Amino acid sequence: MAQYHLGQMYVKGKGVNQDYTKAVKWYYKAAVLGHLEAQFQLGQMCAAGKGVNQSYTQAFKWYRKAAELGHAKAQYQLGQMYAKGKGINKDYTKALKWYRKAAEQGEARAQYHLGRMYAKGNGVERNLTIAVSKIRKAAELGYVEAQFNLGQIYENGKCLTQDLNQAEYWYRKAAKQGHLTAKKSLDNLRAKLSTEA
Repeated sequence: MAQYHLGQMYVKGKGVNQDYTKAVKWYYKAAVLGHLEAQFQLGQMCAAGKGVNQSYTQAFKWYRKAAELGHAKAQYQLGQMYAKGKGINKDYTKALKWYRKAAEQGEARAQYHLGRMYAKGNGVERNLTIAVSKIRKAAELGYVEAQFNLGQIYENGKCLTQDLNQAEYWYRKAAKQGHLTAKKSLDNLRAKLSTEA
């Protein structure tokens, strides 16, 4: 859809001067015509306050439209808004619903946050087995926070049997993506392993 592509051009400054206000104008035109990605991008712009006054209420509105039509990233963002109470009352049950929908479509961040909710018992009965399973899935999909978190889980041995080789593996994966705390944890773990050898 041409309106959406014009919005993209204004966001990225491709062929035109970057102008978030004009991007919002074109995203809106596409969004009201039912363009899924335009609805999601409009939600992003409203949440960030780019080209419009920042409004979680408006972001929620546009995310919900895209999420209900199956947009995985919008489903994830809706889960985040319910989990944090941004633009809507905090509701862990609804957050779980939207995280699950996004996770079913391969959204790694949603998998991770599902795992965190199971770990904490937010909106669901606490279940560390499911929590670790979801966090592992997100880590395998390349989500850096999940990789770091899984490294911690293996190093601490609280939810799983301690496995320092697996901890090193996941810290290394996260560190390669630029996760600074994972890099420090990896260095500390390697120092610990070398003194034990």
